[in-house]
Amino acid sequence: MLKRRMLIMCIISTMLALSIGISAKADEVQTFINKENGVKFEFTSEHFVKPWITDENQIKERTSDISKGIFDAYGKSKTNNLENIDKYLKSQGFDIINPAGIIEDSVSDEVNIYEPSVYYDPATGLYVLNASFKWKRDSGGIPYWRYDFNAPGSVGGLDGIGLWIGNPAGITLRSNMYLVTYDYNLSQYKTSTPWNWNQYGVAFKSQDKCWYDNVPGLYNYNWDSGTLVVWISVSGTGSTYLKTTLGHDWNTTQLQSVSISSSGLSFSFGTGNNYWQGTSLPYTWSR
Repeated sequence: MLKRRMLIMCIISTMLALSIGISAKADEVQTFINKENGVKFEFTSEHFVKPWITDENQIKERTSDISKGIFDAYGKSKTNNLENIDKYLKSQGFDIINPAGIIEDSVSDEVNIYEPSVYYDPATGLYVLNASFKWKRDSGGIPYWRYDFNAPGSVGGLDGIGLWIGNPAGITLRSNMYLVTYDYNLSQYKTSTPWNWNQYGVAFKSQDKCWYDNVPGLYNYNWDSGTLVVWISVSGTGSTYLKTTLGHDWNTTQLQSVSISSSGLSFSFGTGNNYWQGTSLPYTWSR
């Protein structure tokens, strides 16, 4: 009798799992060796709820709406920008895989280059990656970008920002990629077409400019901060590295090219030494 009851309960549990869309995988450890660098990883399977938005047009609509919501949330205040993104996505039912955080970069304390954030959307089964930066202020509250120009106009050549995806096995980048930069007053400047992208990441570029605002009588700058958004689909499990890279130039130095490969993402500049690029430490995403 006891065995019969246990069998009935097992059948009911299985039917319930299928009815609510739970797909279970064997909880076993698998091994993957990256052929390019010989690095060995171990993966453990997980359980996922099946997404309920499967129509491609509806997915495009949702990803577009959520992306706009991310940019609006970031621009709500001059402080806690990334925390605002976390709060917004959580309110939309997203799982926060890696929340906002600042990692030390290599730009002499002039700019915060943030560790990429990762969020999961149960509705579509997609992940959204977010990479951001924000110029720091000196002791007098003056942004450090103010030291790179003496008159209104373009500040050197184009600036660039990129998101690197290391060990991208099972990751597919979708065409939903956007960059929004903000000026000191949090007005938005959107770039919808990536400069370059492949399986190892994406890079954007645009012209940074400064101008003088009569009110409040200060210079403004359209690259005071910024955030890019990339939507991806993921199959299987694994360990992936994510980094944010920012490139800036001034005077006569020009941004020329970007390299995105298995070894990293980096910008190249023309003649002159009026440039820098900084990269966050990697976030290791065990998925």
